[in-house]
Amino acid sequence: MNKLRLLLIPVLLLVACHAASAQQRFPSATLDGKELFKNIFQIRQHPMLAQLNTAEAGRLLAAPEHLEITNFPVMPEIYGTIVLQRRRSVVDATTQFVVATPTGDVPTKAPQLVLYTGTVEGSPGSKVWLTYEAGTEQMFAVMEYPDGQSYIVGPDIRNPQGSYTMAATKKMTLPASNFVCGTEDDLDALPPTPPAPMAADVLAAKSILEVELAVETDSEFFTATGGTVEKAQAYAVAMYAVVSSIYEDELHVTIHIPWMKTWTNSPADPYNVKGDPFLLRDKAGPYWKENYTTVQRDIFQVVTSLSYGGGGYGFFEALCGKNQDKGYSVISVQGRNPLPTFGFSYDVYIAAHEIGHNFNAPHSHNCYWGAPLDTCVVDEGIEGKCLPEGQQKKPNPGSIMSYCGGTNNDAGLGFTLRMTFLPQVAALMRQTAEAATCISAPATQRVMLLNPHGEEQYDAGTAAQIRWRSSGVANITLEYSSNNGADWTLIQANIPAGDEAYNWTLPQTCSPTMRVRISSSENPAVADTSMKAFSIVQNDASGLVLYYPFSGNSRDEAGCGYYPASGNATLANDRLGNPNSAYSFNGSSSLSAANYISNFTNFTASYWFKLDNTTGIQTMVGQNWEIDAMFFTYSWDGRLGIAAYFNGSGVPFQAWGPNLTANKWYHAAFVYDGTAMKIYLDGVQVASEPKTGTLVTAKAPLFVGARGTTEYTKGAIDEVRIYRRALSGEEVLAQSKEGSVAPAAPLLLLPPHAATNQPSSVQLQWQSSSGASAYHVQVSTNDNFSGTLALDNNAVATTSQIVGNLGPNTTYFWRVAATNSVGTGAWSTVFNFSTAGFSGVEETTTGNGATLAGATIDPRTNSGTATILLEAERNLTMTIYDLTGHPVIAVAVGPREAGSHTLRFDAAGLPSGSYLCVVDVGGKRLVRKMVLAR
Repeated sequence: MNKLRLLLIPVLLLVACHAASAQQRFPSATLDGKELFKNIFQIRQHPMLAQLNTAEAGRLLAAPEHLEITNFPVMPEIYGTIVLQRRRSVVDATTQFVVATPTGDVPTKAPQLVLYTGTVEGSPGSKVWLTYEAGTEQMFAVMEYPDGQSYIVGPDIRNPQGSYTMAATKKMTLPASNFVCGTEDDLDALPPTPPAPMAADVLAAKSILEVELAVETDSEFFTATGGTVEKAQAYAVAMYAVVSSIYEDELHVTIHIPWMKTWTNSPADPYNVKGDPFLLRDKAGPYWKENYTTVQRDIFQVVTSLSYGGGGYGFFEALCGKNQDKGYSVISVQGRNPLPTFGFSYDVYIAAHEIGHNFNAPHSHNCYWGAPLDTCVVDEGIEGKCLPEGQQKKPNPGSIMSYCGGTNNDAGLGFTLRMTFLPQVAALMRQTAEAATCISAPATQRVMLLNPHGEEQYDAGTAAQIRWRSSGVANITLEYSSNNGADWTLIQANIPAGDEAYNWTLPQTCSPTMRVRISSSENPAVADTSMKAFSIVQNDASGLVLYYPFSGNSRDEAGCGYYPASGNATLANDRLGNPNSAYSFNGSSSLSAANYISNFTNFTASYWFKLDNTTGIQTMVGQNWEIDAMFFTYSWDGRLGIAAYFNGSGVPFQAWGPNLTANKWYHAAFVYDGTAMKIYLDGVQVASEPKTGTLVTAKAPLFVGARGTTEYTKGAIDEVRIYRRALSGEEVLAQSKEGSVAPAAPLLLLPPHAATNQPSSVQLQWQSSSGASAYHVQVSTNDNFSGTLALDNNAVATTSQIVGNLGPNTTYFWRVAATNSVGTGAWSTVFNFSTAGFSGVEETTTGNGATLAGATIDPRTNSGTATILLEAERNLTMTIYDLTGHPVIAVAVGPREAGSHTLRFDAAGLPSGSYLCVVDVGGKRLVRKMVLAR
């Protein structure tokens, strides 16, 4: 079997070698460790405690290739910046995860895990590994320093309520007597002379090889990692992800897990070794030979657990089934141990160590090397006569193929070890991999989407770069979904996979649930999708992110309208007496928008309000501080105020305005500009409190008329606006004057002026005008809007309008005016756009529940026919175009029920040539080419 495989992908890894150039090519992101953890760390003589902010940690899943985390605990009482690079996964869509049950193996969902590796900024030679798994919301971080000291940040196993702790690995209880590694050390399988260490440039020139490692974990491991299938699988994937990154960095060999099986306590595993790796060695080989012959693998590893870590055993000559009875290794990890967190770094070490034996690597203290490379063990050297009798141990940080962790512990240095194979050991392991007879192109095709990962935000109509990596795939197809994967739209097919990037012009649409899918053009089952949804928004130049005009409803009319409100408030007259144009709150009613995101540097919140009384606390607009909040505004016994939360402070910053009068309409605006919090009342600044700092990011419901289920407003509220910038005093004053004059001309947004190649149905979008209750939209084929208009609608309630049935290869002009109770304002600037012609058009035969099965012209009878199949009733029109895009025949077909229909047209006046039959099916145009030869 071709199992050990050559990956036909560029080298992504080598952080130290390529960080500078990669930073220039790819985007980066920054997280704040103080935001990642909810409580400030307390790290002194005892481990620190903190609460992981899972919402912030979830951003790790969608971060770009390069990431910096500031204010991260890098050692006790010291915070620093860790500079990281995202690494490829050890699992993919082809990996089978199964759990043993009383009735047989059952497939399970794959863990959603990311791995980053890098360094501690300002600490040469340091290494960092950081993993996060979304389902279990577990993070592990290991910081290693050149002296072998390392620190783990991980879940506090003493407190299962989401607490995290830091622990020094030197405090692990691992005497050398408790650590036993068995191997045949079959030196006959090795070259007579050890290879020379590989220089960095030599390693960089090596192709990446891939080894398939099948994994089985027993009941002891299940218990040690938390007692759930999800936690056991997530921990194992995290462990092997780090192992793979080490192999990639030092050997250019990556690990892929094709199969992972988890045993629970019901049923218990068949081995019953209670953490003993040597019993497991004797039982695992025969069991796999009997039960797992069909599991795809190059080697396998079986995992048990013992509180102090029980070592392991790895066979030589294991790759590619050279010895069918010895193609594996076994390990006993720590999992739970005397540390306050998991012994994650030890578990990575022992897994990498025993797999190293499968790559024919002897211990680093073996005489094979001429003299021991690590001097913390001398017995083998004395026995092999490469060390003199009486040689004393010389503690050193050690490497992966050493016992130094335990012997250093015996010497009073604690568990110290460096996660490296040493260059000469790595050279031998690489040589073993290259000599394996099963090296070939990957047997399994794979694609991996790098960008967009998810949670990005893009402006509609702009360019975004889709990036990927692939193996064994010649061409790829790209698609996008605007509804979280329910439907997919083609971006481009048959792109050479080796391009690894595609510049995508984003659609003119709004959606918070966008995803991109990449698949092999030859085999669509080989696919990958954005890990999380991303957003396409309309870039409102005014900075408006939420707008409730309350014109008969509680829709959000800003940009994409992401935050519609709902609740039990009732419509009422606004300040101008217009019915159903504000909302009334009775002291127990409210409106709210779920999942509102406050993420601003500066901001403005403004609205009109009238209080029935000035008694008590009445929260008008904002978030609930008891859950998660950036700001809320209120009246406290008749005094207007705002509370806002800033990073680094657990108490809100407050600013106060003047006293209010009941039963009077006011316009209020609250403005933070980075230096002060200002309050305006009826266009006049009435307060300014100096304040600098960074506003918190909050993802929590936005309430109108209450603070959650308390502090209700009794009165009316209207025209709620939130901006991501600080409005000027003049802008606030203009808002306060709304309603006394006709609204200003709107600013047109999409399609942009002079846009080309637009479809036959276009969504027009514009910026809202202050005080507008409706809009008048006109579309024409001339710029003076004379004659018959393509669209003339003077009652558009929102800031968008779809205009359909547009002709091909035609220029259209459009304009918008805003209306309120005073009148209609001036027309906007005129924009134009051009529709696509039919030159070089491709046939489109299916869509919207219809198939255009055929279209022909018979020159003998001068008649043309088109056959269309409908899944449901549709309204049809048919147009025949010449190849210049000009219509030559139009047929108004009308509604047709489900079934097959033949549409006919008279072709008597058509000369010989090529034509297009276009059938409009409810706004979707289906196209067939026709040739007329007379």
